[in-house]
Amino acid sequence: MKWWTIQTKNLSDLEPLEGNPREMDEAKMAGLMMSIRQFGFVEPIVWNERTGHIVGGHQRRKALMALGVEEATVVVVDMSEDEEIDANVTLNNPAIEGEWDDPIDELLDRVEVDDPDLFEALRMDDLKASLEGRTAPQEEYDTECPCCGHKWEVRAEDVTVE
Repeated sequence: MKWWTIQTKNLSDLEPLEGNPREMDEAKMAGLMMSIRQFGFVEPIVWNERTGHIVGGHQRRKALMALGVEEATVVVVDMSEDEEIDANVTLNNPAIEGEWDDPIDELLDRVEVDDPDLFEALRMDDLKASLEGRTAPQEEYDTECPCCGHKWEVRAEDVTVE
């Protein structure tokens, strides 16, 4: 495992990586800016000191700059250009982000009641709508691992009979 350093850098000195795969429309950027105002800057930008490029955090940099912030905490890495691109794609890969667990519905309802403006600005209604078609919570699955107790669903198409 590699350990990196944490530094404070001037945002204007952090060069965006050409071809960064993630973009945000104005509504999503407004939500990110509101999140930063509400909770602070809680996820550092990843910056490659070898190339000067941002590896992860392009949208956070844009939001911070739009909010008038000049400096921010960055995780400083030292990577080749190939490693930098690999890391950038990995950091933006939704396939490795994980899934929402069952209490998310209750948590979203609570945020909607506690702070309707935040709920609306962070587009949590879109999140709720996207969760409606998800699979059943794992407690409803009938197959259980004898070692750890994790449950999962076994469908007919998952079983091959030879």
